[in-house]
Amino acid sequence: MARPYRERGALVPLFEDWQLDSMPMYVAFPPNRHISIKVRVFIDRITELMAEHAPVTRPPARPAQ
Repeated sequence: MARPYRERGALVPLFEDWQLDSMPMYVAFPPNRHISIKVRVFIDRITELMAEHAPVTRPPARPAQ
């Protein structure tokens, strides 16, 4: 959204030396159910956007109980 303004110098970055804490995001849906195309597109787009700004990682698997 702001990229064109940054590219032409209308906006300049502030606080470049600051680092924000990660913000985990979870998507939950019932297993064994079809995911609507709208939800699938949303999940894919959010994943792309987040990957542009920070690597996408998965939490460690829980040990079987």
